[in-house]
Amino acid sequence: MSDFHCVTGFFERAKEVYSERGARELLTRMLDQLSYQCSERTFGSRIWFRIRAFVNGIRHDTIQEPYEVEYIDPADVQYRSARAQRTDRSRWKDVGRVMGGDWDIESKSPEYAIENGLLYQTIEDHFQRDVPWEETEYVKKSLERLRQGGHEDTWRAVVRSEEDLWERCEQLDELCDRIQTDGYKSKREVFDSQSADPMGYYPRTFKYMLDEVMIDRGRNGEPLLLDGQHRLFIAKVCGAEEIPVLVAVRHREYVGDQ
Repeated sequence: MSDFHCVTGFFERAKEVYSERGARELLTRMLDQLSYQCSERTFGSRIWFRIRAFVNGIRHDTIQEPYEVEYIDPADVQYRSARAQRTDRSRWKDVGRVMGGDWDIESKSPEYAIENGLLYQTIEDHFQRDVPWEETEYVKKSLERLRQGGHEDTWRAVVRSEEDLWERCEQLDELCDRIQTDGYKSKREVFDSQSADPMGYYPRTFKYMLDEVMIDRGRNGEPLLLDGQHRLFIAKVCGAEEIPVLVAVRHREYVGDQ
C-alpha cells in the first residue's frame, strides 16, 4: 500500500472517530498514533532489523535466516508457548534464536492448551455457533472490567472503552469475512495489494511485512503460539488450511535434528 493510500485511510478513520465519539477521543487517538508511528518507522525499518540480527548472532545461538516466513496448518497449533508470558517485550528480539531447556515440554499442559482459553472459546462460539458477541463470556467479562475502569486487562489494553470493544469485534468479523472470501492473506500480500488491514492502521514497514502469527518450535518441531492469537484463532475457526508464521525461537534439539 502506498503512503498516499495509508494516509487517506487514516484520515477517513479520523473523520469516523470525530463524528461518532467527539474531538477529545480523536485527539487522544492522534497523539497515541503519532507516538506509535514514529516508533514503528524507526524500529520497524529493514536497517534496524539487520542490526538486531547481527547483534543477536554475536550474543546468542541463532539461525542463518531469522526473518524467513514459513507456512503451517493452523490446526497444528494446539498450545501456547510457555515462554509467551515471559517475553512480551522481547519477542522480536528473540526471532532467530536457538534455545535449550524444557519450555516446550512445559507448554504441553492444560494451562497452555489453546482450546481451554476463554478467548478461543468465545471466537469459536461466535463464528461457528453464531453466538452474538455480547452474549459471549469473553465480551461479558471485558464489559465488566471496562465498567470498573480496568481496561489494562481488556484485550491487551487495546480496548479502553465499550466503543473500542465493539470496534474490535467488528474488526474480527471483517477479518473472518476476508478469510472466507479471499483466503488468508500474508502481511506481504496485504502490503502489495494496497488493501486496508482490517485489524487497524499500521505503518507499512519491513516489520509490518514480517508481522505474522509468531510461534516457537519445540524439540520435535511442534508449533507453539507466541503472538497473533486473534489471527490464529480466526484462521482455525474459519477453515484456513495454511497461514504464514514467523518463528521466534527454535529448540536446540529441533535445530540439531535438522
